Amino acid sequence: MSGQAPKFPQGGSELARDLTTRPRVGYADLRSHRWSSPGARYFVTFCTADRRTGLHLPPILAGLQRECSAIEDFGGWVMRASVVMPDHVHLLLALGEKLSLGQVIARVKAKTSPKLRVAQLRWEAGYFERRLRESDSVLPIIHYLGMNPVRAGLVSQGEEWPGFWCRAEDRRWYEENGPGAGTEADWLSFAEGVGPRRLASKLAPTSASGSISTSRK
Repeated sequence: MSGQAPKFPQGGSELARDLTTRPRVGYADLRSHRWSSPGARYFVTFCTADRRTGLHLPPILAGLQRECSAIEDFGGWVMRASVVMPDHVHLLLALGEKLSLGQVIARVKAKTSPKLRVAQLRWEAGYFERRLRESDSVLPIIHYLGMNPVRAGLVSQGEEWPGFWCRAEDRRWYEENGPGAGTEADWLSFAEGVGPRRLASKLAPTSASGSISTSRK
């Protein structure tokens, strides 16, 4: 892998700043379709209640991955990249035409809740989302998702976390510029703005439920 920091396409820096300053969006906005637009790209995060860990356990992880694939087959979204951490999930997706963002997230939570209950887990109410502008580059976010387990000490640099997934179109870029690519990239600014340690206060108080990561090869 390259030892140099990746050079992101134009729009990366603007995205990192914008993600830390946009207002939160609640369920009323989603229902009005102000923020829930087919084809729009979203960065979505949802957590377990009380941040209890266990999402990374093989049975739960496999169930989340299957449901995310089913959602894509159904036309609910197109997943660009995702990571399932022990107590939260990050998704980078393009919304499909069949469901609103709130509905697709609620569907994933509902379908995966039984497996969580077996492990005495449940989803926290609500979710956190940011809608990307057309000019925004997704590469800083993909880098952030891939590095999230490294920064959390779950894997070493160069070792891929089982819960991380990246679409084939972006895989070559990530493998060349992912873990070990440097520490002065835009994704650090992004991580400081929406890192998991700050998510509890940023989760929108919605009545929709949260979503998850896909692991399709």
